[in-house]
Amino acid sequence: MTEDYTVLHYMVQNEISTEKEFNLQLIKGFLKENSYILKTQERERVYERRYLAYLVTHKLGYTRKLAGEILGGKDHTTIVYAIKKHHEAIEVKDKMYRGIINELNKELEAFRKFGIN
Repeated sequence: MTEDYTVLHYMVQNEISTEKEFNLQLIKGFLKENSYILKTQERERVYERRYLAYLVTHKLGYTRKLAGEILGGKDHTTIVYAIKKHHEAIEVKDKMYRGIINELNKELEAFRKFGIN
């Protein structure tokens, strides 16, 4: 069975009509499986939350309010701050930040392939 079939089957089974919706559900599922990301102030987890806030709002086009809800009930102003810090880290080419988001992207991709029931 190909990955595309698995994703399509999951979308039909769960009445998800767009790839945007699917990606949002993917992030929600990933955070459910990796809830430690939402519960600690370790630098790596903070960086991951910042990047996820950016993904939900800028890449998927959802509101800051929804991003806050997904990321553990954060206020929309916290999301604004997280996105600002994301852009600053990218602008100054923060190697640690880039490494963490590259790893997170790999984890999200693996979750996309293997975390779908």
